Amino acid sequence: MYVGQALMKIKLHLAIDLQENKLTGQIPDEIGNCTALIHLNLKSNQLTGPTPSTLTQIPNLKTLDLARNRLIGDIPRLLYGNEVLQYLDVRGNNLTGTIPDSIGNCTNFEVLSLQGNRLTGKIPEVIGLMQALVILDLSENELIGPIPPILGNLSFIGKLYLNGNMITGPIPPELGNMSRLNYLQLNDNKLLYFYFVFWNLSHNSLQGPLPAEFGNFKSIQTIDISFNHLLGSIPPEIGQLQNLVSLILNNNDLHGKIPDQLTNCLSLNFLNVSYNNLSGVIPLMKNFSQFSADSFIGNPLLCGNWSGSICDPYIRKSRVVFSRAAVLCLIVGTILFLAMVTVALYISSQFKELIKGSRGTEQEPSTLVILHMGLANHTLDDIMRVTENLSENYIVGYGASGTVYKCALQNFRPIAIKRLHNQHQHNSSEFETELETIGSIRHRNLVTLYGYALTPNGNLLFYDYMENGSLWGPLETVKLDWKARLRIAVGASEGLAYLHHDCNPRIIHRDIKSSNILIHENFEARLSDFGFSKCLSTARTHTYSDNLIFIYNVKFFMFYFLSSYIIVPNPLVAPPDSPAWTPPVALGFAAPVVAPPTDSPAWASPVALGLDALVAVPLTDYLV
Repeated sequence: MYVGQALMKIKLHLAIDLQENKLTGQIPDEIGNCTALIHLNLKSNQLTGPTPSTLTQIPNLKTLDLARNRLIGDIPRLLYGNEVLQYLDVRGNNLTGTIPDSIGNCTNFEVLSLQGNRLTGKIPEVIGLMQALVILDLSENELIGPIPPILGNLSFIGKLYLNGNMITGPIPPELGNMSRLNYLQLNDNKLLYFYFVFWNLSHNSLQGPLPAEFGNFKSIQTIDISFNHLLGSIPPEIGQLQNLVSLILNNNDLHGKIPDQLTNCLSLNFLNVSYNNLSGVIPLMKNFSQFSADSFIGNPLLCGNWSGSICDPYIRKSRVVFSRAAVLCLIVGTILFLAMVTVALYISSQFKELIKGSRGTEQEPSTLVILHMGLANHTLDDIMRVTENLSENYIVGYGASGTVYKCALQNFRPIAIKRLHNQHQHNSSEFETELETIGSIRHRNLVTLYGYALTPNGNLLFYDYMENGSLWGPLETVKLDWKARLRIAVGASEGLAYLHHDCNPRIIHRDIKSSNILIHENFEARLSDFGFSKCLSTARTHTYSDNLIFIYNVKFFMFYFLSSYIIVPNPLVAPPDSPAWTPPVALGFAAPVVAPPTDSPAWASPVALGLDALVAVPLTDYLV
């Protein structure tokens, strides 16, 4: 599409923005008829030919952007005295000729970008009169001659680009008057040297290292770059500045050594490198000896013979001469000292042995004992890692003897870990014997002990894990049918009967309660926490069971635990050939059993389908 066709339709608009539309052809002269136009943007198209002179007929044009096209000829004539235009960008074209002196009449210019053309001649000094300039970009042209010192009058300028030309001569020190300048690019020219005398860039946010090109500022007398964020080391090229009087670099992040070359700055009479990260030794040659500690404080790793330094490497050490008597006394004193140290060490070792003996058995390292081959492929570290050192997140229950955790090991069924409250430190051997005895017991109604670990933080027992938990839960929350109750009662009874009659040695449980009867699949009961009282022997037949109500001579039976313990004679005191006492399983009573009133007996009637006989026993017969 031709640009002329597009512009003729919008001549009454205040702003025209046709950038990046692949427009071709020339900018038509009729553009001058758009007298209401304020902003015109045609950049990044394929426009050719010269810029039309009719642009000067647009009286209120403030913004003109023709960048990145293929325009030729001179720069637009509207530069010749336009006092309204504020923004002109014609970079990236093929404009030729010189920058006219009439550009100085454009006093409202804020942005002037002529970069990337083929402009020749000198930089007009009248540009220094364009006080509103913020950005001036004359880079990548063919400009010659010196940089006009009057450019230093541009007090609002923030960016100045003069690189990529053929500019010669020194850089005028007047550029230092650009108080708001934050970007200056002068590379790729033919400049001779900087002619600054005073350079103050303090209290800015300058970053990065100090350039080695500082050594080219031959006429510089004062450099003040304090209170910035400079990094790196102090360039040794600064030592070439023979006229340097003041070097102020304090409150930066400079590191490394102070270069010895700085001592060549014979005119230097004020130095401040305090509060950096400098290190090494401060040069003391030539005029460096005159600087006080205030020039170096705040550098913890800096050394020199000034007050506050961490070292004083240049103080001459006086020679010490010892007489023969002094040497002899020194040798004898050393021998006596070594003898005293030896005796002290011996006495200390004997005292430690005495203390060690008085303390008894010291704490031993953790020991893991495997009682089931399925656990043989795992270590105690594996178990502790899986449970995050027995974190509270893995707790599944609490008991009178300890806390229970769940552990899901790789390539093995889940196990339950019980950490005992009692460490058994005084009966370790006897305790391990009991555990090995319990670990050898195998019965379908007894929970299997897979192994144990003796650790400083608690003794651990590893059991088979029961997903259904203990009988306590179903009794409180689940309505069990009589078939399930009977199965649980029979299983618990068979497990207990095995401990009392068939186990070798015979074992008394002493803590039968619903929380110690675990429920496996299909409501099969398994007893836990057995064998930790003592193993039975013929000499211990007069023990009492704390928590049980026994019903005599019943083939299948049931029981209910009282909220308060009831003590009855131990059935094991009966001779082996007498009818056996059999503990019932607390499942069947319709209501909790309590002590009856004095005026009437109380009966608790267990009912179980499939029993050979129904038995009713008054519990008051067994209350003590």
